[in-house]
Amino acid sequence: MRKVPVVLLAVCLVLSGCSFLGGTGTPTAGPNPGPGTDTGTPVDGQVDPPGIENGRLTDLNVLLDAHETALLETGFEADLRANATNSFEGEVYESRQRQQTIVEPGATEYRFRTTSVGDGFVANNWGNESTTVIRARIGNTTRYQVEDATADRLLTTRPVLENYLNATEMTVVERGTIRDGQQVVRLENEGTPYVDELERGVVPRNASDLRNWTVTAVVDDRGRVLQFRATGEYTLQEQAGELDIRFSVLRTDEPSVERPEWVGEALERAAEQS
Repeated sequence: MRKVPVVLLAVCLVLSGCSFLGGTGTPTAGPNPGPGTDTGTPVDGQVDPPGIENGRLTDLNVLLDAHETALLETGFEADLRANATNSFEGEVYESRQRQQTIVEPGATEYRFRTTSVGDGFVANNWGNESTTVIRARIGNTTRYQVEDATADRLLTTRPVLENYLNATEMTVVERGTIRDGQQVVRLENEGTPYVDELERGVVPRNASDLRNWTVTAVVDDRGRVLQFRATGEYTLQEQAGELDIRFSVLRTDEPSVERPEWVGEALERAAEQS
């Protein structure tokens, strides 16, 4: 299979907003609930996360509002990986992207790094409450870009979570505790995505025969989606394809961010061009 042209990929990731956003850090094993209890109405001091009632995800916006608010309050480090079989101009290719993010409390400063495995594309980003500075490398070419601050919803990976958690009914299949008694629930999907969700881009355009579709999420009592995964198989251009998207929150202990040296050079270049 031939890979999509590097230049097109870079434009998609950096400029069009179709990327999955991420910063720095090494991923570790995601949280797993302890011994399961009742999966319906919580009992014995259990607390349902916002947007979850009677063992079901009933209001996705409420859940993701809580997810975004809680992560930004403490700051966080997260890792997102998106692997998928896709197509471009009739050619099928494997897209393997990773974004790593580290954000200070209140998003006063943040960094994220985007990579495309096998394509030689790397984008490093640093930002604060007013500005985002990007250094993108494609092969031997380096480009700098200065933009407005990255939206909170992108830093917290909300669009990705929203897209996949909204595609099917999600129900609580397990309750438990992690990290000093922190309460969590594990959600799983029921069935495959609705037709209109497929058209919206849950799987690559023109994919058909979606099968073996699984979406899981581990959510704490504050609404933070600590771990998420969506997998599926499909047919694309008469070839077998698959999708695997994983998101993990690695830490929420008020991490700090240092401004890289290259940011000063990028800002000077932008000032000269203005």
